[in-house]
Amino acid sequence: MDYFDNRDDLELLTAKKVTQDDSPILEFYKGKNILITGGSGFFGKVLLEKLLRTCGGVNKIYLLMRPKRGKTPSERMKEQFNDLLFEKMKEQTPNYLSKVELVEGDMSEDRIGLSDADYDKLMREVHIIFHAAASLRMDEHLRYAYQTNVTATKFLLEMARKMPQLKSMIHFSTAYSHAHRKHFGERFYSTELTSEDIQQLFENLDDWQIGAITSKVVGKWLNTYGYTKALAENMVQTYREKYGLPVAVARPSIVVSTYKDPVRAWINNVYGATGVLAGAALGVLHTFYCDKYKRADLIPVDYVIHASIAMAWQIANQELKPGKDPVFNLVSTHYHKDLTWDKFMWFNENAHVQQRLEATVAVWPYSFRLENWRLKYEIECVQMHIIPAIIFDTMLRLAGKPPMLLRTFRKVISFVSFFYPYCQREWDYESNNVAELNSELTPYEREIFQFDIKKVDWNDFFWYYMRGLRLYVVKDDMSTLPEARIKSRRKKVLHKALLISIYAFRAYVVYLAVSFICSCIKSRFIVV
Repeated sequence: MDYFDNRDDLELLTAKKVTQDDSPILEFYKGKNILITGGSGFFGKVLLEKLLRTCGGVNKIYLLMRPKRGKTPSERMKEQFNDLLFEKMKEQTPNYLSKVELVEGDMSEDRIGLSDADYDKLMREVHIIFHAAASLRMDEHLRYAYQTNVTATKFLLEMARKMPQLKSMIHFSTAYSHAHRKHFGERFYSTELTSEDIQQLFENLDDWQIGAITSKVVGKWLNTYGYTKALAENMVQTYREKYGLPVAVARPSIVVSTYKDPVRAWINNVYGATGVLAGAALGVLHTFYCDKYKRADLIPVDYVIHASIAMAWQIANQELKPGKDPVFNLVSTHYHKDLTWDKFMWFNENAHVQQRLEATVAVWPYSFRLENWRLKYEIECVQMHIIPAIIFDTMLRLAGKPPMLLRTFRKVISFVSFFYPYCQREWDYESNNVAELNSELTPYEREIFQFDIKKVDWNDFFWYYMRGLRLYVVKDDMSTLPEARIKSRRKKVLHKALLISIYAFRAYVVYLAVSFICSCIKSRFIVV
């Protein structure tokens, strides 16, 4: 039994030894030099691991990284390979470090922060580009979001256009780049303002003025993330049509953990749906504004990465059919129509309760509900989040410790305000390009690059999802479960006491209201 089985009880995917036989995709990657932006992020890590482990013929992977939190890019890259995600790859590709070369850069800077020497090297050597770097904050200032998501993309496209050896480029976007649309085809859509219009605004207005008009500029796109992603797609379209650049757009929906490859349920962030689960599991989030009967369009990150690797091969080797755009909607609801937000929470709650996956750092027992009535949600938010946070922080102050819970809940409420539009609606997605791509794979390739969404068993997926959340996000080893369960029992007593207090308070308010009404009626009869 291997390390993961012993330590985490998380099943590893047991794949046969990868060879070049019966795989045009593996043959395509043989001897290639690849540039990955966002290599330390969610997509980037899974992509890097997959290329090193499965596409063993890759010659060199250039990993673009910036200094962060006081650490140099080289320190960050060294730390990156300590992640449990890479354990299987290290066993199968012991010489992996010889295939990876660090390039210092920053998407928020001019020329994406490249030195002249690094720029020249990339121009000479690179065959394939995977552009995964992005600003993901939905409330990011428009100027910064534009610089990172649009200007940096344009610079990479311009580099790609001039690269003598370029075979293909994949740009990671989002299935919500035009979220105001009901029907979402695999094609490019225009924006009301062009990139040139936005650039002119930046030249004439300061940051405060840009902030003041952002809501009008963004309009029906709701936030700067979706808007700048839409503008970046337009940039890709321009370079594709004007210069014939072999570039494609990957549009994943709400991306969750790995399904099976290279390990079950690996995830390293709390974005989107994972943030809701993490908040509920840690006892920080007790109610969430959401239409629980709407479909939840989720896709495992390993499926996104497998598809993008195949996309790069297809774009490099096939002419685009007339009338088709190189856009791939990586979504699930066109097939899994019965996966609603209610079922999503049920699957996870069932896994959490049956496996008793309490965390040692949980501030409160698991107690969570989805609420699609706004007024009721706001009342519950005050009762279940704000009031307990004030009481808890007051106790911390009296004990001479800094308050923490109210600040946490402010962040939670802000998160809810940005995420709820994506679980209040449904979209009709086309996914014909993805299906066609999958049909072109050999049986062996479908095994090692699985991205057929019909193969996902969500019951099986979510059984491990909560385990992965506990291990990889909360950093709580499975060996701490007995300790966590003891702590949870104590907190459940307090939780029940709080619920009794809340219900008693509600009953008292009703009693006062009824008494007041009766008093008014009685007074009216006395006057008469």
